[in-house]
Amino acid sequence: MHFHPMRANYGFEHMELPMDYYREMSGSQYIPKGHGVGENEIEPVISTVDEVHSATYWTVKRSIDFLETRDDTRPFFLWTSFAKPHPPFDPCYNYWSLYQNKSLPAPVSGDWSSEPEKALQEFYSAMYTLNNGYRMSEEQKADVKRAYYACITQIDYTLGLLFARMREMGFLENTWIIFTSDHGDMMGDHGIFAKGVFFEGSAHIPMIVRPPVKSWTVGPLQGKRCDTLVTLADIIPTILNIAGIEDNNIKTDGQDMMGFVGEKTTDRIFYGNCADTCFAVIQDGYKYTWARQGGGELLFDLTGDPMEQHDLIKIKPELTAEMKKLLTEHVQSYNPKMVSNGELIADPPITSPRDLPKWPGLHSTVYPTDVLH
Repeated sequence: MHFHPMRANYGFEHMELPMDYYREMSGSQYIPKGHGVGENEIEPVISTVDEVHSATYWTVKRSIDFLETRDDTRPFFLWTSFAKPHPPFDPCYNYWSLYQNKSLPAPVSGDWSSEPEKALQEFYSAMYTLNNGYRMSEEQKADVKRAYYACITQIDYTLGLLFARMREMGFLENTWIIFTSDHGDMMGDHGIFAKGVFFEGSAHIPMIVRPPVKSWTVGPLQGKRCDTLVTLADIIPTILNIAGIEDNNIKTDGQDMMGFVGEKTTDRIFYGNCADTCFAVIQDGYKYTWARQGGGELLFDLTGDPMEQHDLIKIKPELTAEMKKLLTEHVQSYNPKMVSNGELIADPPITSPRDLPKWPGLHSTVYPTDVLH
């Protein structure tokens, strides 16, 4: 679910959702999503509205409106959330033209994924359910990636409008900015077009924190990079610390990210669960991932093999067993029904895309729904 500008202003809260944009457009001559490509379908298509009438532009425009009309006697919290680059990949033509016919790097494959139809099919189930990436030609896949990049580029450029207005209003000097995302997309790496797996393309997302600093001033944290693994759960404790809020009654799963600045490494362990279908644990630079449908497992050395091209399950059986035990104990702690006799319970494996139903991704802009992007 993607929420669009949410503004909190100490006693005043306001949230606008995608349907607010579509309702606004329905009273105009502009028809967004008039192309018929549905949610999670990845066939590229040109937007049916121009840039300044797109959802991406609307999101930033509403954010700027809030900054200009808010109660300036109080602190503010502004959450600016973009639906793109979630499918459908329907960039405005001016952004599509930046990538049209441009050469692209080839998708990544590895010793476990060079022949996707023979690989562990459970790691391909999200694609089989959501889209037709496995049926596409290499030329079609390249256009999918071009459209994806074009949608991202519009966000990059449009954020320039927001940051410019913040600079003009003096907000860059007293406002923290956190930039992140909820997930990525495999974009053809290892033969996968989808989210829902814990491979790097899907799960390794941006996390950028910009402290307040005056324009044309070099702050003490500028350019600092932290190698410690962080997650979205760390955002709340980070914001609470920034705001100077200490409340022992606030329970979170994360940690204040500012405490990691300057540290080279930590002994932090990451546990991941996507809808009880795909799981992962990351420790000391190694990633173990397990899929419930079929019980397939993979092990990667992220330090030496950041593109996850070499499966180490058979090469490092002791490490595999250790990391699977960590994951099993973690799952047992919150969902004991998924563990039996100390082992994760796997569902029957899938053998082809025909074993799974297709998600009905078509939606009009008339019926209220929380999945319009």
